[in-house]
Amino acid sequence: MLFKGYEGLSIRQLVETINLKLWSGKRYVTDAAGAAKRVRDLHKKITKDEAFKDDPRYEALRTALDDPNWNGVLVLDMSINPSNLPAQIKGLMGGSARTSFAPITSVFPFSAYAIAVAIRRPNRLRL
Repeated sequence: MLFKGYEGLSIRQLVETINLKLWSGKRYVTDAAGAAKRVRDLHKKITKDEAFKDDPRYEALRTALDDPNWNGVLVLDMSINPSNLPAQIKGLMGGSARTSFAPITSVFPFSAYAIAVAIRRPNRLRL
């Protein structure tokens, strides 16, 4: 999971080896260079690979990786164990014998204004 709040450089630019010095919290990342390589490989896949480059399902991810003003959370290869899902979601899966889902990558944009509002009025934030 990567939290990006650095304006002026995109995630793709920040994962270039020379820019790893701009990362904060590197001590909490087991392998910062490995994480950077995974992001570079993902970017290459969704922008160069014929099967993915024009697929609109990856547009939000392409934006998150390429837009220097995008801020948010990038979750790479998130695994979901269906046994941990709420009963309402399990009910919608009726008949599915899945024990796991394929790893997914998600992006969650945020803005400095939204964060400031959430900090000042946490009881009014509804997602």
